[in-house]
Amino acid sequence: MSSLSKFWRIPALAIVLALPFAAACADDEGAAFGGPPPTVTGTISGKVTGPEGEAIVGALVGTSPATSTSLTDAEGNFQITNIPLPSQGSQSFAVTASKEGFTSASTSVTLSADQPTATANLQLTQPADGRPTTGNLNVRVQNRQGASISGVAVTVVSAQGDTIASATTDPNGFALFSDLEPGAVTVTAQTTISGIPFRASGGANIVAGETEFLELTLTRDFGQTVFPNVEGEPVTLGPGSDIELVPVPGGDSNPEIDCNIIRTQHMFIARVTNEDGDLV
Repeated sequence: MSSLSKFWRIPALAIVLALPFAAACADDEGAAFGGPPPTVTGTISGKVTGPEGEAIVGALVGTSPATSTSLTDAEGNFQITNIPLPSQGSQSFAVTASKEGFTSASTSVTLSADQPTATANLQLTQPADGRPTTGNLNVRVQNRQGASISGVAVTVVSAQGDTIASATTDPNGFALFSDLEPGAVTVTAQTTISGIPFRASGGANIVAGETEFLELTLTRDFGQTVFPNVEGEPVTLGPGSDIELVPVPGGDSNPEIDCNIIRTQHMFIARVTNEDGDLV
């Protein structure tokens, strides 16, 4: 073999070996130096007015879930910018305006990468004495993938067990409640999808002049409830009462024993006793 052949063979081999390496380096550099994918952001703008349609100056406008806030200008206009959005799908927000001496107001909008802007106009009301005595509640209902669900029945129950408000989620997945009496409440969302009942419950504390936000995720309804009951009949537990959770024996390997057909849940027997130690 001539020296010339040897000379050309070595660089040729080096080129063949270097090609995959170069391609890998290019991929690595894209991952290491290309940075994260572009962030998709949105904008919500609108106007806040008073009971007579007058512009409200200096009202605080924010979103739920929380992003950023804005104060209305001399004409009552506001603009919330740089709202993070998913690159695919959409995100729903409740937009709330508030100012001291007024009862806050809310509405809902949905933003997406294809439609990153929305308009939200809000009108504040003013109590007779200028001091709010009630609060608001914004409830968003979603599925396990985080997508908002419309048409879901939402009920607000007081600590005394009375239903004080009910509504159906709007196209953006929100149920907006205003003029609620201050205090603890239980919120329940329920619907039927393809003949299967779904349900979610959560708690909130209503504060006069403020707006609370609650997000509920629907799951299969297996007849569970957040209220103490025996075969569906409410049970009032007095002082000295006790609820003991007794694990059902068995495991995932033997579902016929523990009836635990859903691996993410555990089954217990609730043993309830009253103040005298008697089983309820």
